[in-house]
Amino acid sequence: MAKRFLPPVTRDRLFYFNYEKNPKPINVTTLIPTTLAADFKTNHPFHIKTSRRLAQFDPTKLHWTVTSPVDLSKSALVRRTVARRVREAFRQELRLAGWNDDGRRRAEGGQDGIVRSFDLSGALRLNLVKEPFAVTATSEEVRESASFAVKTLLGLYNKDKRQDTRPDRQHSGRKGSGDRGKREETQSVPIRRISHR
Repeated sequence: MAKRFLPPVTRDRLFYFNYEKNPKPINVTTLIPTTLAADFKTNHPFHIKTSRRLAQFDPTKLHWTVTSPVDLSKSALVRRTVARRVREAFRQELRLAGWNDDGRRRAEGGQDGIVRSFDLSGALRLNLVKEPFAVTATSEEVRESASFAVKTLLGLYNKDKRQDTRPDRQHSGRKGSGDRGKREETQSVPIRRISHR
């Protein structure tokens, strides 16, 4: 499970996010009702349907979702509208950077015309902050936050790709230095705070 850091709220931060590099079918994007329906110990009416859907999970894609807390607004319509604005802005920024919604490369490339050499994968959950400015943010502020989130995601993704290709360090004879460069395969990437001002 990804670690979540709750950064101090500032005016320019609309959301924070959780990212898992190697997701399993139940990951940070999975909602609690889906997890309960997938549990084989319960007699949930959607257990079979949910189990089949989770069995078709593709870990080579980028799975992402936007969630808005109940404390953001009493109105479900407002919460859905704010989440939809962030979702559309993030989708647009992914396309401008050269990837589709699921993290696959676009044939025509990004805004710069360069076709990307790799696909994005993992599980990403964008969590809106429960502050009033998340509701009143302009479309330009939402777009800037989404752009910063895509750049941060690419930074985390490229950093992990470099660490995965780096050979493990040899034991130098010092105590405890033999396993310094090793990482578990299921370890999730620590989340960085989003701040772009």
